[in-house]
Amino acid sequence: MMLRPIVVNCTLLASSLVAAFLVLELFLRMVYPAPTRFIYPQEMYDFDAELGHALRPGQTAYTHDRLVLINSLGFRGTEITPDPAPGTLRVLALGDSQTFGNGLDLSETWPQQLEHVLQAASGSGWQVINAGIPGTDTWQHEILLRRLLAAIHPHAVVLALYVNDVVPRHDPRNVDASMLTNTWRKHIIYLFKRSSVVTWAYHLLLPWYARQSMGGDSVEDVVLSGGNDTRAERGWGQVEHSLTQM
Repeated sequence: MMLRPIVVNCTLLASSLVAAFLVLELFLRMVYPAPTRFIYPQEMYDFDAELGHALRPGQTAYTHDRLVLINSLGFRGTEITPDPAPGTLRVLALGDSQTFGNGLDLSETWPQQLEHVLQAASGSGWQVINAGIPGTDTWQHEILLRRLLAAIHPHAVVLALYVNDVVPRHDPRNVDASMLTNTWRKHIIYLFKRSSVVTWAYHLLLPWYARQSMGGDSVEDVVLSGGNDTRAERGWGQVEHSLTQM
C-alpha cells in the first residue's frame, strides 16, 4: 500500500516537469527564433593521411538545413577547371567552417560575397573558389595550398584565420572522419538542438563547463583577451610557421 503514493507522487512530479518544460519552450520560442534544424544527411567526410579529414567528393548533402553540393575536388560549389577561363581572375579562399559556411546557403558564404564585391567593383571576371573545410586549422590550410597551387592555378589566395586556429595542433589521425556526422549519437544531439530550452541552457552553461574542465580560460579566451598563456604561445608559433611556409 505504501508503493501507491510513491508512484502517484512520482507521476505528478514527472507531469509537472514536462508541463514546465513545455511552457518554458513555448515562451523561449516567442522570445527567440526557433533553433536550427539538421536535415540528413549532413556533409560527410573521409580520412585524409595529411589533413586528417576532408570533405567527401561528389556528394549532395546538407549543412544544418541548407543544401550543400561538394564537387569532385572535395570543395563546396560547382566543378572547377584546372585553369581559369580566359579573362577571369581566380581567387582561392582557404579556411575552416567559417569559410565553408556552416548552416549557410552558398550565396551567403564570404567567398561568394567576395566574388560579388569584386565583380561589382571592377567589372572584370572574377572567380572565388571556396576551399573551406570545417574543423581545420592553419597548418592544414598550408597543406591544402601546397596541393592546390599547381592543380587550379589561382591568381590570389585569401586565408581566413579564426580564433580557434590558435589552439595547439592536434593529431587528426585520432579522429575517425566517417564518424564526424550522421552517427546515431549525432541524431540524438541534433534532436535535442531543436529545443529552445536545451539550446539556451547549453549556451548558458558552456562557458562554465569549459572553465571547469580546462581549469581556467580556454585558449580562445586567452587569445581574445590578449593574456599570456603557454598554450596560446605554442598555437601562435604554429600559425606563424604555417604563414611563413605559405
